[in-house]
Amino acid sequence: MVFAVFSVFVALCVASYIWIFLYRPALFRFAQLKTLVWYKRIPGNIYFVVAMLGLGFMFYKSIEAVLWWMPRTVMIADRPLPEIIAISIGFGVTGFVVMKLEEIAKERSA
Repeated sequence: MVFAVFSVFVALCVASYIWIFLYRPALFRFAQLKTLVWYKRIPGNIYFVVAMLGLGFMFYKSIEAVLWWMPRTVMIADRPLPEIIAISIGFGVTGFVVMKLEEIAKERSA
């Protein structure tokens, strides 16, 4: 039950993050979350981290689906090799994608 509620919360955060990027690029910048008052900064940082986890999980699942052809018999630390590759690429590329989204949002809002 808890996992289901958390997954819905993550999906809503990712959906709102993408919606803000597409329809309100001026509000998209992560730098605007860094206010001086801590109680205004904490919810924004939690939202950003949850949205990044959701994006990373989306990338991970899509890369894992692309690696269907790799044999799952090669194990590293009790995990199949395609899963390790998908995790490292999926969550690794999330930071790069967010950085590029922020650059595009700056250009679109200027």
